[in-house]
Amino acid sequence: MSVERNGLDALVAGMSLLLGLFLLVGGSGHLTATVPRANGSVALMLPGLILLSAAGVNLLASLPLARGRWSARWLLLSINAPLAVYLAWLLQQGVPDHPIGVFLAMVCSQLIVLLAVLSGMNWAPPEP
Repeated sequence: MSVERNGLDALVAGMSLLLGLFLLVGGSGHLTATVPRANGSVALMLPGLILLSAAGVNLLASLPLARGRWSARWLLLSINAPLAVYLAWLLQQGVPDHPIGVFLAMVCSQLIVLLAVLSGMNWAPPEP
């Protein structure tokens, strides 16, 4: 008796790994630029901290996602959906010369595939 595997699990895990790496670079870059000027202002450091925390969750959840764990899927949905809303709000604020749209596109594309998996879409991997 074989267990039916979903090839989308590997896709979501790979997307989570890439998204986590990009969020890690973006968050650390933001903090590197703002910490010397922050003077104790948490509001100035908040975007970097949000990106870094989301990066950590995405990186840590990539292996359980590859194994098809439902808890990892719901965890990423609960982290990345508010992150997408926050990034859309930042994009609407009109921050000049910032790659907010790139991060928003990456988070939204991962959310689309994640929602497809959660709704039951199955992509059978090729037989060996």
